[in-house]
Formats: sequence, structure tokens, C-alpha cells
Amino acid sequence: MQPAGTDTELVGAYVKEGSETAFRALVARHVDLVYATALRQVGDPGMAEEITQNVFVALARKAPRFVGVETLAGWLHRAAILEAKTTIRSELRRRRREDAAAQSAELRNEGANPMELLVPLLDEGLLQLNDTDRLALVLRFLEEKSLREVGELLGVEEEAARKRVSRALERLSEFFRRRGFLLPVASAALLFAHAASAAPVGLAATASAAGVATGSFTTFNLWLAKLMTLTKTQTAAACLLLAATPLTMQWRAQGRVESELITARDQIDQARSEVARLDRDIDKTRNTFFKVQADAVALENRQRELDHQLTDASARVGYHWSDEAPLVRIPKETLSGIGLTIVANQNGDLRAEAREALQLNEEEAAATSRALKKFASDFRAAEAAKMQRVEPKPNELMGKPPEMVRVFEVGDLNAELKEARTALFDTIKQSLGDERFAAFRSGIGSWLPVNDQDTSMSSDRTIYAAPKRVRFGMPDPGVEWFSWGLGMTGGSGMQAGLQADNIPEPYRSQLADWIAISKSAPVRPRK
Repeated sequence: MQPAGTDTELVGAYVKEGSETAFRALVARHVDLVYATALRQVGDPGMAEEITQNVFVALARKAPRFVGVETLAGWLHRAAILEAKTTIRSELRRRRREDAAAQSAELRNEGANPMELLVPLLDEGLLQLNDTDRLALVLRFLEEKSLREVGELLGVEEEAARKRVSRALERLSEFFRRRGFLLPVASAALLFAHAASAAPVGLAATASAAGVATGSFTTFNLWLAKLMTLTKTQTAAACLLLAATPLTMQWRAQGRVESELITARDQIDQARSEVARLDRDIDKTRNTFFKVQADAVALENRQRELDHQLTDASARVGYHWSDEAPLVRIPKETLSGIGLTIVANQNGDLRAEAREALQLNEEEAAATSRALKKFASDFRAAEAAKMQRVEPKPNELMGKPPEMVRVFEVGDLNAELKEARTALFDTIKQSLGDERFAAFRSGIGSWLPVNDQDTSMSSDRTIYAAPKRVRFGMPDPGVEWFSWGLGMTGGSGMQAGLQADNIPEPYRSQLADWIAISKSAPVRPRK
């Protein structure tokens, strides 16, 4: 049951008459709003009770300011948020965020109501609204007043109050959408139901007592309250009386203020020292945790390595030749001399035979394939940057009309090749180790030059760093082989056939129409 009298009447009675009954009525009316707001901010019932008491103590001190104000709900909501932000130290905020994150994950795992995850953001969203919209939502949902009562307190008709509440809900929903939460307007109204928290029994009496004890009006306080209602002439006369106060009283008051400031600074310094100590303890604990975690990972890796060694040792049985076996075992030192081919095509795909010969497991094979693809992609991107289509020379036509021959000129790529090759070899060596890397390096020489002195040419190699001219001849319909030629600046060159699927980028985009022709149905001769 709501206490009798409006906020205006109760504040007036408390300010003008020092009525403790009026102040208790104000506390009983708004204590649930203040407590629920504080609890959403700090997440701790005990601290929320302390904040609630502090807010009503502040109300008792500042009561003369609110003479004539229709409702205190808006100010109390904002005061509760500010008091909570002042109370919470950095350590408590950090712990609360960590606990909230863990609880959020637990709630998601256990299928809890997702509306509960948005409650901590509600007050921040309310603070983003203007004072009128925020007060409308506080009165309607946090203090559960009817639209008629909201309209009376805002000084508008009931229909205008309804529209204002709806508009405020839309703006609150927009606040959540900007932060990644799809919250309809109807759900925004339901969010207040999850945010409501009734104050503990007895908190109203405790807060009232604290506020009355702190804000009890002396004769001077009552005189000051009356001063706020004086006319301009009366106020001027009162100011003249105040100006006549002896200077000694001002000096004494200034001395007291300075003493209080010194005490406050000392308390702040002590609080900062405590916070710094807590931060150091937390950093020390975090470092210890990370060290323990790293040790655990190292032990796990060592255990995995020992398990592999044990598995390999148990798998090493006496070797014998089998006519049915698809593979044979050879000494490691002979692997680089048997002509092992690593790459299956010009696009850098790993050959299955190379994987078997190097005994790559799934993880190693995937890492090797990614490294080859990365090398091919980086080199082709550099090639595309220095490539341009040019008119074919007479010796490049090879008996075909100019429209059936396309020639591309590519600049020097030695620097780009060296950088991409170094990255490839570093990755492979780290993944496979020294022995298998040596075999890999020997086997990949047919696809790319393994050093700067290697300038040999072959039909399998498509990675050339020197300036060159690349020639393609138009294929016949249904024939997926292109005539392909390579001419180096030094005069050397070669001619070969190249399958359409093996044409590397960036030439594929330049030959898209011819590739389509090569894959079309062949033209049958007429009978």
C-alpha cells in the first residue's frame, strides 16, 4: 500500500516542519526502486542495502532542493546509479565482470532465460534517455504506476503519457540493438519485470533512520528552507544580513572545511593504496595461474610425445617384403635420390605419393598443403601485379592468326620469390624436422627453384622469377589442352601442352572464355 500524500506534500512537510513521519513515508514509497537499481549495479545484496541507505541520507540532506517537485523517482534512480559507481572499487568491478561472464556462460549452457543477461545493462540504457523519457519508464515499470498516474506526475493527459512511454521503450530497445541484442519493444517492457527486486524487510526503516539522523533539521536548516521560498526583495535583505556575519566565523568555517578536505584526501590516498595492493595481488595470482597452465600444457605435450614414441616403438616389428604390400621401406638417406615429386600440379597440390614417402600424418599433411597453397597464392598475386597482356610477336603465332594467340609479359619477381620461398621452407622445416625437410626440398625442385642460382626450365615447373613472356594458344572446342609457351629474357624458352584445370592464376581470369570453349562439346564434322 502506497503512503498517503504526494512526493511534493511529503517533501514540503519534512522541509518546513522536520516531519520524520513524512520522510519515512517517502522512503517506504521509493525504497524498492532504489534497492533494485543498486542491486543491478553491484550484484551484492549487502552492498545494495548500504547504497540504498546512502541515497536516502543524500535525499535528507538535499531535501530543500526538491520542494515543489512532483515525483522523486527520476532523481532517486539516477542517484542510486551514481552512488553505486562511487562505491564500487576497481577490484570489485573486475571480479564482478569475471563472475558475470562465468554466470552468463553457465546460464547459456543451462538454458536460462536470456532476459536475465540483459538486466545489468538496463540502467545504463535508461541513463542514455532524456530526463522525461527516463522518468516515464521509471514511474511506469519500476514504481508500477498506472498510465493515468504517470500522466499526472508528468503534467500530461493519460494518452500522452502512453505515447511517451511507448516512445521511450523504442529508444531503450534501440540502445540494446546498438550493442548487438535484438530486443523488441514488447520484450523491453518485460525486461523491467526481470529487473525488479523487492527491498529486504526492514531496509525502509533502517534507511529512514539513517536519513533522519543525518538530515535532521536544526533551527538554521528550517530557516534556510524558508529562505528558498522568499521573494527577491526578501532574499536580498537576507543576503545583506548574511554579509554582516563576522569574518571570524568565516575563517573558522574555512578552517573546518580545509581540515575536512585534508582528512578526505588522506582517506582517498589510503583507498588508492589498498586498490594498488589488491591489483598487485591479482596480477601475482594471475601470473601464477598462467604459469601453472603453461606447465600443464607442456606436460600434456610431453605425455603425447612419449605416447607417440611408445606407439612407434611397439609398431616397429621385423620388416619383410610382401608382394601384396602397396609400399616398401627404404633407408632415409636414399629418399632424396629417388626422384621424389612433391607437387601434383601447377596449382601446388600435394601428391599422395609424397605424403606416403615422407610419412606425413593428418596434421602434418594439412600443414604442408596449407604452406604450398600460401606460397602459390603469394607468388601468383605478385605475378599478377607485374603482368600485362601484349601483342604476340611473329615467332609466337606459330602459324595461328593473332586472335588465337594471347601473350602476357611479366616483370622481374626474384625478390618476391625469395620472400615467399623463405616463408615456405621455414614452415615446412618447423613442421617436418631436418631430415624430412631435406627430402621435401629436394623433391620440390621440379616445381620451383630452390635457390637463386637454379634457372633450369622444365614442363613441370611454372614458378619462374626472371622477366618472361607467357604464350597461350586457343584450344579447339571440347579439347582441354592449351598450347603453352614460355620465353625468358635471356633467349631461352620452351613449348608444351597445359591442361585447362592446371592453368594458374592470374592467367585463368584472362583466359576464362577460352577455358569455357575447351570444356564445351566438341564440334562433330558433318557427314
